[in-house]
Amino acid sequence: VNDTEPPIISCPDDIIQDNDPGQCGAIVNYPDPVVMDNCPGATSACDPPSGSFFPVGTTQVTCIATDASGNESEPCMFEITVNDTEPPIISCPDDIIQDNDPGQCGAIVNYPDPVVMDNCPGATSACDPPSGSFFPVGTTQVTCIATDASGNESEPCMFEITVNDTEPPT
Repeated sequence: VNDTEPPIISCPDDIIQDNDPGQCGAIVNYPDPVVMDNCPGATSACDPPSGSFFPVGTTQVTCIATDASGNESEPCMFEITVNDTEPPIISCPDDIIQDNDPGQCGAIVNYPDPVVMDNCPGATSACDPPSGSFFPVGTTQVTCIATDASGNESEPCMFEITVNDTEPPT
């Protein structure tokens, strides 16, 4: 008797999971698909396999069942979505003290970008007021925030720019 009937496979439901701490993805263990066949001994294989590292975003998993006679099922598919929920960390530059520009009651100040660290690439920073702005004589606080590609925001960091009036009155 030859078994020519392929098995039937049913995949698990889609899975949504947060990233592992400090990682741009997660190790995801998912349930085995359900396999039915007219004869015992059918097995399933999925790609990527359960227990794999899945990057942030959506990955399609494809599973196929094979019975003891080598008959293969139609594939079934499901999706694993890993969300990046980890905010970036930002570190501001040191306070800056600068003399006023000649004939001006302030100075154009260019400052270094803050240092941004995140579990995934693509984090950016924004500061207010931005580097290259005109800062009046006195002390101005600059506030910076980092945002990653998933929209997570850092806690703000702050530093001060002090512009000293070094010109005598005329």
